[in-house]
Amino acid sequence: MTKTLLTFFCATAATLTSANAALTSVAPFSGTYSESFESFANYNVTGALSQPFAIMGGFADVSNASLIGVYEVGAADFFLPTAAPVHDGTKGLGVYPGSVTISFDSPVSDFGGYFGAAYGSGGDGKVSFTFSDGSTEEFTFTGGALVWQGWSSDVGITSVTIGDDYMVMDSLQANAAPTSSVPDGGTTLALFGLGLGSLQILRRKLR
Repeated sequence: MTKTLLTFFCATAATLTSANAALTSVAPFSGTYSESFESFANYNVTGALSQPFAIMGGFADVSNASLIGVYEVGAADFFLPTAAPVHDGTKGLGVYPGSVTISFDSPVSDFGGYFGAAYGSGGDGKVSFTFSDGSTEEFTFTGGALVWQGWSSDVGITSVTIGDDYMVMDSLQANAAPTSSVPDGGTTLALFGLGLGSLQILRRKLR
């Protein structure tokens, strides 16, 4: 009995302390939600965009950038080498040094897009991704067209913070997470309570 309770409590504790999602790199995909930025005017026309603003048909918001506007090859460049072409159309989202947060209306299981950043005299080309669960990824852009970066997660992701250089992103894609991958607050509290109860019983048995 004592061994069974101890095993149950350890399993419960492991469930509660598992913090980070398991991220898997994925090939380019067409998501349920997407954004190409073609409907936005470039920053030479409208200036910096007011934040937050909606993308992906209202499924996501963009915020927390120091300065952000729409990049357009040959018309509104963001210090990228040779005016790096976007993935589709002529426009992408340009972010000045710092970071930008994309927040989703509901958790997503897949996220990706095409990214680039200034390098050489304009920056180091590094682009980092910090997901809402604390998981991080990074890649270095070395020129040419924007590069696909995409992931699938076993835990629903509610936001992604991307930084921190002169960056451009395009053709963002996301898929809503299945309900089973979204942590349930009530279930977590119930497991925590059961775990504490088991620990108390175990202590009595050991006295």
